[in-house]
Amino acid sequence: MKHTREINGITYDILSRGWDTSRAWGHKSELYANGNFIGEAKVRYYNRTWESYRFRSCMQKLVGDLIEEREKTYLHIYKQNNGIKRLTADMKREALAKADNPECYKILGNLYKLYETI
Repeated sequence: MKHTREINGITYDILSRGWDTSRAWGHKSELYANGNFIGEAKVRYYNRTWESYRFRSCMQKLVGDLIEEREKTYLHIYKQNNGIKRLTADMKREALAKADNPECYKILGNLYKLYETI
């Protein structure tokens, strides 16, 4: 199944498909921006698992993981550049507010919200 959203002139496609084995089943989603691969996520289900919308939790996991990964990478670089070993919660909030590419976080956040409401 293909889900397409356009945000700020960039076309985001999430290709999702299902898989199964004898003991479990799951979904796999891949994110592409203008045809370029961005990331993927996989969700494994066991019997009696139910989703309100097909592939929804897998798409949310994909976008949520990308947001988390970007934040971790940025904070790691921020700590190295400023000679900091540990960040407090306030320092973390302040550092993320000064992120080099806040637009990236907004786009991923908007994608996450869109797939949250499907």
